[in-house]
Amino acid sequence: MSRDDAESAAQDAGFTNLVFQGPANGVVVRTDPRAGTQVDPESPLTIVLEAAQQPSPDPTETPGG
Repeated sequence: MSRDDAESAAQDAGFTNLVFQGPANGVVVRTDPRAGTQVDPESPLTIVLEAAQQPSPDPTETPGG
């Protein structure tokens, strides 16, 4: 999930105190508190992001190999 998607989902759920950690263009790897935990919507919700993995290039054969 992207940062923007996570922010929208959290706001739609009523959260107002969002804290982001990690690169702005990253993907969500976890939240604190964890998803499904009952908390006050005004308490901090930390959304942790990591850099998106770039797909590995397809291996190519070496000439003569």
